[in-house]
Formats: sequence, structure tokens, C-alpha cells
Amino acid sequence: MSVREALEAWLEIHDEYSPGLIEGLYVVGSAALDDWQPNSDIDIVAVCPIVPDDEQVAALRTAHEATVEAVGDVDIDGPRLTWRDVAGEPIDLIRPWTLGGEFHHNNECFELNPVMWHELAYQSQSMRGPERTDLTVAVDGDSLSSFVRANTDGYWRSVAGAVGQALDDPDRTEFPAEMTSWCVLGLARMLYTARTGSIASKTVAGRWLAAEHPEFESLVAHAAAVRRHGSSGPDDREMALATGRYMQTLIDIVVTDNGG
Repeated sequence: MSVREALEAWLEIHDEYSPGLIEGLYVVGSAALDDWQPNSDIDIVAVCPIVPDDEQVAALRTAHEATVEAVGDVDIDGPRLTWRDVAGEPIDLIRPWTLGGEFHHNNECFELNPVMWHELAYQSQSMRGPERTDLTVAVDGDSLSSFVRANTDGYWRSVAGAVGQALDDPDRTEFPAEMTSWCVLGLARMLYTARTGSIASKTVAGRWLAAEHPEFESLVAHAAAVRRHGSSGPDDREMALATGRYMQTLIDIVVTDNGG
């Protein structure tokens, strides 16, 4: 199922179960950045006229469950916001959201951050509602830069720690290639945004990083190939060690900006 087909089904089902509640639907993430792969999720921002009440949240949950059955293996992830929400800072919002096929309604939605706001303002594609150029979105370069560095120092450093713990087992010789690809290209995006103030797809960020840091060219090429074609098998220990070193290097560059 294509991105458009999946989102058309999403809209049809939500219009059935929660009529009038979805006034805007915007594609962000890899699908908006022309980097969507068949195994990717579809990232969205759905916009409601008001903050949904309990009854409307229940209707959104039912619509989500029906969508999961209808679109098969494609996860459609993202928050249900209001026009007023996106015109303000992406903080302290308790709104319905979905991730990995699960519906949530709490304030732990990681996607409510300056990166998503930036994508919504500058790179999103409208499936319903005004074009992105007509939206009022609170974007701020300093907030984006601060978020990227904090996220790298916190979240990505913890991921690097988990990779290091896996490598502490001297008898382990196989590591998931998909994890390598995700870590390498994910951090490439962090550095790209820290350096340029813009958002790039994983593929574009990988190419940029290989040009900026040729010492990582072969690792980035491997990560990009796994993302594009899938893995032919697990990575060996040497590749995992290279990934661990790469992660530590990039995290330090992003956090301290000593690569600028």
C-alpha cells in the first residue's frame, strides 16, 4: 500500500468514526522528505478544531484501531493537535498520539518537539487543510538547535551506552544490521541539523556526512544500503565496533560543536 492510499484510508475511517474532528492532515518525516521505504512508518500531524474531549478521544481511539486493521503492516504515527497548538511552543501538551500501532493519550509524546514543528512549517505535505505555507507554526532556530543537542546528549548517548554494553560481551559476534543503519543515519541527521539549522532525510544526511567526514564513508554507505534494501544478514563484531566509535564521535561533535 502506498503512502497516499494508506492516508486516504486513514482519513475515510476517521471521518466515519469521528466526523468533523480531523480538519487537517499533514505528512512529515521520511514520506515528506522523499525518503520513505516500504518498511518505514508514515509520520503525520493531524489537526482538530478543538482539544478532543473524552468522548472524542474514544472515537479517535476506535478510528485508529479500525485503521490498523485496514492498512495492514504500515504504522501511521503522530499526534492529534489543534491549530492553536501548532501556533505555540511544542511543550506540555497532553494530546492523543499514536506510535508503532499503539494509541496513547498522555504527555509523553516525544514527537512534540521543535523538529516536528520545523518539518510541519517547511517540509510537510498537506493531505487535508491549508498548504504548509498558509499555516501558522511556532518555529525557532535556537529552540531547534537546543533540542537537537539535548536529545543527542541524552537519548542518543544512552543508545550508544546500550551498544557499548552489547559489545562488552566478548563472545557476541552478530549484531542487527537494522540497528546499525538506524544509529548511523539517525545521528547523521542530528549533526546535519546542528550544523545547518535545517532538517534532512536520513539518506540526504548520510550523504552529507560522508562528504564532511570521509573517514565514515564506508560505514554510512553500509547503513544506507541496509535502509534501502534491507539486510542480507547480521553485522559482524567489527562493524558493531565501528558503529560504537562512530556514535561516540558524532555525539561529542553535536554536543560540543567542535566539528563546525
